[in-house]
Amino acid sequence: MQERTAMHMRYDLAIINGKLYLPFGCVQKEVGIKDGYITEIADKIDTSSADLVIDAEGRVIVPGFVDAHMHIEKSFTADDEEIDSLLEACRHSADKLAEYYYNWDRESIILDIMENAEQILKKCIVNGTAVIRTNVMVNEIVGTAALEAMERLREKYKSKIDILITADCPEKMEEEWEKAVKNGWINFIGGYPNLTVEESGYGFADADEKQRNIDRIFELAARNQLPVDVHCDESDEPDFSLFRYICEKTWREQMEGKVTVSHVTALGAKGADEEAVADAVAWCAKAAVHVVTLPSQNLYLMSENRRGTTRVRQLRQAGVPVGVASDNVRDIFRPFGNCDLLEEALLTAQIHKYGSERELTDIMRMITYFPAASCGLKEYGILPGSRANLVILNADSVPEALRSQVKKAYVIHRGKITAAYGKMV
Repeated sequence: MQERTAMHMRYDLAIINGKLYLPFGCVQKEVGIKDGYITEIADKIDTSSADLVIDAEGRVIVPGFVDAHMHIEKSFTADDEEIDSLLEACRHSADKLAEYYYNWDRESIILDIMENAEQILKKCIVNGTAVIRTNVMVNEIVGTAALEAMERLREKYKSKIDILITADCPEKMEEEWEKAVKNGWINFIGGYPNLTVEESGYGFADADEKQRNIDRIFELAARNQLPVDVHCDESDEPDFSLFRYICEKTWREQMEGKVTVSHVTALGAKGADEEAVADAVAWCAKAAVHVVTLPSQNLYLMSENRRGTTRVRQLRQAGVPVGVASDNVRDIFRPFGNCDLLEEALLTAQIHKYGSERELTDIMRMITYFPAASCGLKEYGILPGSRANLVILNADSVPEALRSQVKKAYVIHRGKITAAYGKMV
């Protein structure tokens, strides 16, 4: 973490009378900010030389939210189709993409993707999200145009939100993909190892193909020095062998802390062997694999006869850091979503029966500290030297903020106020 000190006690921004949400709970402290970083935290700070002072009036201050799994290049593309399964959504999305962008030039594709994604970014900003990690398509239809669109947005919005990119590497486009990595356009290697493309469209891969897919992803990760961020076991069948294989491979390849798996809904499917579940969860904890749960998406696309999410409580009890994220927003895969992680966190709490003060405080870690670790953020938190990305919630406790879905009184990014009470500044 970059060291910053408050030698001259001058601040661009000071926040007084706030309750700071730290990993272990809340403490009453005041915050001094200079040049985009927190430079001092104390019981009382001298605000006489601060350019701006915010009186938090006893409200909770949390680190900026981290949405660690999104697909913003597809946002606001929902049509009136009635989609009721993951595979149907995949097939429909591929067909629609090919038809929609048929004969478009690259620049037109870039501008179209930017226009849709920009709507998401603005929603994320006013709702307190400081960092998003979005999956970005690379394929023969759009090439690397979506990556370039995200790179332009990353530069345009860098003073208000940080964008991290996860991208799958199609075998036929490996050269272009690695060029994009060298250009700095890709931060994580992604993938959909559970899926295969058949003559009739998308299907679920068999065990051997799943393992081959993961082996290739890890090989590309090592060659390009990238962390891994993959979709995993996103099905209703109680087969989570891929999850177990990824955890074991992470351990063997000494990639601890550098691998994230999202969804893992198979872990919670009906008929799952409990001993096998416990063993897989133990491996996940041992290999320090991060898990991201997508409750809204999985409730929408999984079967109606079960909740559709992974085993958040069991993973947390084993010490696994679990993040909660938005996934798709208002597209074919989910025609809903407000880019509000407080909303997603409350849904997670209700699904998994997290109702006590302690449990709700832990839920807040799932949209802050845990996904920040998954994204490899080194200057995250509320400590001297941390980047000054903060949200002042209109509540005097974390549980109250979640239960009441309170407004974000102030959103601060890199030491500047970027939004207040639902409006961008």
